[in-house]
Amino acid sequence: MAMLKTSLAPWSARVCHASIHGRCRIGNRDVVGYGVNGSANYRDDAHFPFPSVRFKENTKDICALRQKECGDWRMLCCEEKKALYRASFCQTFSEFQHPTGLWKVVLGGIFFTTSFSFWFITLYHHFVQEPLPASYSLESQMAQFRRMLELHVQPIDGLSSNWDYDYDRWKGAGEGVQCALPRPRTARVSNVPPNTTQINDSIGAMEAYPSLSFGFIQSCLV
Repeated sequence: MAMLKTSLAPWSARVCHASIHGRCRIGNRDVVGYGVNGSANYRDDAHFPFPSVRFKENTKDICALRQKECGDWRMLCCEEKKALYRASFCQTFSEFQHPTGLWKVVLGGIFFTTSFSFWFITLYHHFVQEPLPASYSLESQMAQFRRMLELHVQPIDGLSSNWDYDYDRWKGAGEGVQCALPRPRTARVSNVPPNTTQINDSIGAMEAYPSLSFGFIQSCLV
């Protein structure tokens, strides 16, 4: 029996502590209800419209008004009724549910963070990040693409299956599109990059054969 009392002592102490939590900080305010969680604190909340304590401490004027409100309420003026309400509650429902404009601060913070991130990435790209290698240029990609055609990459149902090797053009393209892609460089050819006309011919070939877009070409190169 002594052991049972000893084991229950901490639990009873916790219950007692929870029941008096916050009482030392409310002064001489009246405890009038359970509130949110049984603690002696004040909070304006639409889900819990009756706080556990009154908003203001008891003063001589408030105590006199409370004695007066025990009688006929027709003897109370409008200002006294408001004073009684403000003694128990801090705000009305329309006051604490009114929009505070906090969404403007949040939206401004989002815009500021977005703009800062944009300028950070832009400056990082121009001053910190190294330039892309030459293989990322359009000329190099077209030359590599031509090399893949020369090697007959995916000849069954892929890349090379759509290329007409007899006429050196895309299958289904018009007769005006001849040699749409640059020829691979050899040792006998001068080391001069393809000119603008040759690149435009390559782009025109992709437009003439829409099933092979540049995105498809890039996916094949990866």
